[in-house]
Amino acid sequence: MRNQIFSIAYIFCFGSLAGWILEFVFRLVIPSPGSTRRIPNPGFCSGPYLPLYGTGLCLIYLIVNRVGYGDMLNRVAVCLILTVAMTLLELITGLISVNIFHVRLWDYRNRWLNFNGIVCPLFSLIWGIIVSVYYLYIHEYMDDLVKFMSSGFWSLFFLGLFYGIFLVDLGYSLNIVTKLRKFAKENNVTVIYERLKSRMSFESDRLKFLFPLKSPETLKNHLIDVSETLKNTVKTEREELLSRLDKDDFTAWYIKTSDGEKLISVKQILIFIPCYLAAYVVTSRGIPIDKCYPVYCHIDEMLPVCNLFVIPYITWHAMIPFLAIYFFKTDLNAFRRMAKYFMYTIFMVMPVFILFPSCMPLRPSYVEVKGALSWILSVIYTLDVNTNVCPSVHVLWGIGMLFAVWDDKRFSNVKWRVFWTVITVLICASTFMIKQHSVIDVAAALPFVFAGWFICYRKRKTPVSED
Repeated sequence: MRNQIFSIAYIFCFGSLAGWILEFVFRLVIPSPGSTRRIPNPGFCSGPYLPLYGTGLCLIYLIVNRVGYGDMLNRVAVCLILTVAMTLLELITGLISVNIFHVRLWDYRNRWLNFNGIVCPLFSLIWGIIVSVYYLYIHEYMDDLVKFMSSGFWSLFFLGLFYGIFLVDLGYSLNIVTKLRKFAKENNVTVIYERLKSRMSFESDRLKFLFPLKSPETLKNHLIDVSETLKNTVKTEREELLSRLDKDDFTAWYIKTSDGEKLISVKQILIFIPCYLAAYVVTSRGIPIDKCYPVYCHIDEMLPVCNLFVIPYITWHAMIPFLAIYFFKTDLNAFRRMAKYFMYTIFMVMPVFILFPSCMPLRPSYVEVKGALSWILSVIYTLDVNTNVCPSVHVLWGIGMLFAVWDDKRFSNVKWRVFWTVITVLICASTFMIKQHSVIDVAAALPFVFAGWFICYRKRKTPVSED
């Protein structure tokens, strides 16, 4: 236990220092928008370390030690898991800094398909490259490096020196962020940290590299000077949300489009989400498995469990929020239409779940973990029960997302449509290839899919006026 604590302490130190070097080089080569300093000092701390990278390296180290290596396919799966883990860590850190401290430590709002300016596909790809290099070429030497560093008195001195400086610096930086938070709440703004550092730094003052927010004037005076600029250039998250919605979204049950189509409002969506979650818990976990009807066929008995299909199976869980955020930011009616499909189809199948509770008896009770894919499968079996599986909601909503994509003009390109169609087919096949569902569950979902399409996506005929 003691050795593991020391290992994590060293790994956090290595990750924080290495992350600062990576960010320093990146910002030196590609300066951030609005930056006026020639030599950047990334991060909200004054010293040469980034806690986000240190925490990320500890997380990656623990995950890799858990799942191991395996064949090439497992290695690809581990790289994807590590990329998702780092993106989630960046998302959680960004949400905390923006929503609690009202400070943007980084800003991706000008990047393609960004979420709230906190994460975006470009930097997720960069995370993927970094974690893949670490996993494939560095991790196997990490334990040896930690053992080498922890041998001798000088290593303990270095570790104590690092954490002594880091904790003092962290307290200093958090004190500044607390002041920024107070100012931001009073003025209803979100402070862009890097832009503020650029404004307060002077190239002739070398100490500005280490203490970019240190100035003869008080921090509040600088914030007052730039508050009008901040108010004009930065919106709060609540203002950004309200700017995308109509007043009727919070008062009316339905929204009518210009061509007379009736769509659900955000008020309905906000009510639907907790109701659906409660109904899911009751129907899937509240009914004992011995009270459920077993649903399977001869084809299910012939098909083996294929661990590879866990990738499209969990892709379904990522596609729903991805498309919801995309349509919310680009086409609010498309967002409402997709939500309408989800709601109506769930209301259709819920009586089936209650009157005809089903289960999948062929799902293995135990999974031997031999690599990343089998580990993911064991997690799926642990978190997702095999009751009320007919019809399959994975198929129901997976094809619904395909309808939403095909209905969007931005995805009218043949390559995009083929891409999303292949993903949807793999998602449907994954349900019975990992024995979470039966082939019968897939077939049973198709009538509800057609009903959802007929209600939500059938092209409306425009009446011809008589002259």
